[in-house]
Amino acid sequence: MREGELATLRDNLKRARKLLTSSPRHLRAERNAEVERLTLAVKRAESSVNRAKRERVEQNALSTMEKEERQKRQEGKKPYWLKDAEKKKLLLKARYDAVAADGGKRAVKKVIEKRRKKLSQSETKSRPFSRITKSPSTPMPQLSRKRKVSGDDDSPVKKRQKSA
Repeated sequence: MREGELATLRDNLKRARKLLTSSPRHLRAERNAEVERLTLAVKRAESSVNRAKRERVEQNALSTMEKEERQKRQEGKKPYWLKDAEKKKLLLKARYDAVAADGGKRAVKKVIEKRRKKLSQSETKSRPFSRITKSPSTPMPQLSRKRKVSGDDDSPVKKRQKSA
């Protein structure tokens, strides 16, 4: 149902964009607002479809694991429940398997690479002095916390003398 709704929204958006390009000036703002509204609706629908697909994959993975455990319990094995870390690994593997089923190994590599870039980018942003790069051509600036007495960079730092 949602995929059909998404297709309809995309068609409407395409039609609205065509109308926007050929619209007179006095209708341009109104049609531009309509295009914006439809764009947001398409994004919302895509997000909903992707979330439903991801939840379905995760639910299938968990249900198959539960069935296997139920079967083993019937055979006489002690009850076993997944720990959170194992559950996380199982869901991650299921997600990558679903990506591989849709787009192959190349798609999985692409997803992993995007995830790695995203994590490294957030790490870089949170690091202090992240924009200072160390390269052979540019000298590293002094990051000293000591206060200099004069504007001279070469002068030694003077310490305060204790007053008696």
